[in-house]
Amino acid sequence: MKTFNKDREFRLVSALAALLFGFGLSIAHAEPSAAIDTREFDLRKSQDVAALYSRIESRAADVCKNAASPWDAGRVTFIKRCTSAAIDDAVARANVSALTALHEAKIEAARLAQNRNE
Repeated sequence: MKTFNKDREFRLVSALAALLFGFGLSIAHAEPSAAIDTREFDLRKSQDVAALYSRIESRAADVCKNAASPWDAGRVTFIKRCTSAAIDDAVARANVSALTALHEAKIEAARLAQNRNE
């Protein structure tokens, strides 16, 4: 039986996501992205969903770091916001309920941790 993920590939478009936050206007001409091959994952298995999510996080961070200007005083903020937006976009584009649920759980955990630290 062919699994859902055999021919799937996701793209993270960080520059576009970054522009939504008003950062990186100097990179508006480029839309860096990273492909994520999902053929090795069986998205019916929670460990494979977690591994895919980890790969999305890693690729989003890489793309956003490369898109950020090394001379920008707001580089750290840019990378954080860009990475978050790129992950949101990749999860939405994937349209996999288990991946979406994991993403929402991670967002909620981060929100709760931030509230405890305030």
